[in-house]
Amino acid sequence: MPLRDHFHPPLYPRRQWQSFHGQWASCIVQRLNSVHLPARFYAEPEVHFGGTIDVDVRTVEDHAVPPEGGGSIWQVPAPTLVLEEVDLPLENSAEVQIRNETGRLVAAIELISEANKDRPTSREFFFLKCLYLLRSNVCITLVDVVTTRQSNLFQTILERLAPEATHGNLTPLYATTLRAEAQERQPRVESWFEPLILGQVLPSLPLWLTHDLAVPLELELTYEQTCENLRIP
Repeated sequence: MPLRDHFHPPLYPRRQWQSFHGQWASCIVQRLNSVHLPARFYAEPEVHFGGTIDVDVRTVEDHAVPPEGGGSIWQVPAPTLVLEEVDLPLENSAEVQIRNETGRLVAAIELISEANKDRPTSREFFFLKCLYLLRSNVCITLVDVVTTRQSNLFQTILERLAPEATHGNLTPLYATTLRAEAQERQPRVESWFEPLILGQVLPSLPLWLTHDLAVPLELELTYEQTCENLRIP
């Protein structure tokens, strides 16, 4: 089945692309967990839209437990510096995370949103996130079906990592997998790039769980399942 344009009529604005991305992430998780991932790995969705930020470490207020040390309250001093109206990009994305039995993140699938591409600070924020994942030996897959923004985040990553290399012609819509490998103690990044074209089927990409273990990421199957679940014609 063909790739639709989820950012222009006739689908948008009648059908919201945020809902589609969130459902697509869930379908990818279901397919990986039920079919492809070995028992010691699991996938779970991470969705951030509308300016919300999820924090891994949370402080929970419990009024039933008295504070230690006699109940004294520390008076917080005034801040030494306040920055007004800063340009701090908030994360707006749908992501699938794959972890091993210890909970360590081994792979991440990023469904790129408009907000990831809308201005230089957003693109820089996304690049730094990908750089951190690669340095942590996390395999990354980027899926970009955004038709309203022409910036290519994959090209940004390539130009920042290897500014003198020739990267060829990159299509605005694409899916790609990247992983960092050590070659004789010299790091390198391997990439599997596939163009995405409206009206054509989506490819499958490798999703690396370890150095020598990969499973298929079936974009076409999960994409069509998402469209069916949401009754998208």
